[in-house]
Amino acid sequence: MNNEQQQRSDYLYEQHLIHLTIQGKRPATIDGYSRALRRITQH
Repeated sequence: MNNEQQQRSDYLYEQHLIHLTIQGKRPATIDGYSRALRRITQH
């Protein structure tokens, strides 16, 4: 992944966290979703 792709991925990840928080998801749910997303992006 080049620098531009990494920056885009980081931005989307942060937006994902913000939206989950706004939706009122519990911290354990946010953590689980975030772990799954990180695993997918590493693949």
